[in-house]
Amino acid sequence: MQGFAYRQGSGSCAQLAWRYVPPLTSAYRLLQLSWMTKKHTHTAEIAEYGYNVVFERQADGAYVATVPSLNYISTYGESLEEARAMVKDMLALYLQSLQEDGLEIPEPDTQTTVTERISVALSR
Repeated sequence: MQGFAYRQGSGSCAQLAWRYVPPLTSAYRLLQLSWMTKKHTHTAEIAEYGYNVVFERQADGAYVATVPSLNYISTYGESLEEARAMVKDMLALYLQSLQEDGLEIPEPDTQTTVTERISVALSR
């Protein structure tokens, strides 16, 4: 996948191009970004990590989202959509703080976990 975008505003113009790099593992993707401003051309690589998240519905209808592979860090949302948005923000902040502190980012999950509720009926 490749793309190109052009943006102009507030006295500067920038061109942004990106190129998808095949995954190093099946767990995360690497994007190469390059952009130009009036004076410079910049290039950066961005790794996208994927982790399994467990969403548990609470009695009040809200959801708790937990990431087992990252020491069970968790967040909360009043709806499933809000919990998904909150966990994305939480993951980004958590991984960024590890990176800034010079700590190793845990390997992304390589397999997707499926959790289902299964009911059985028993006679009394």
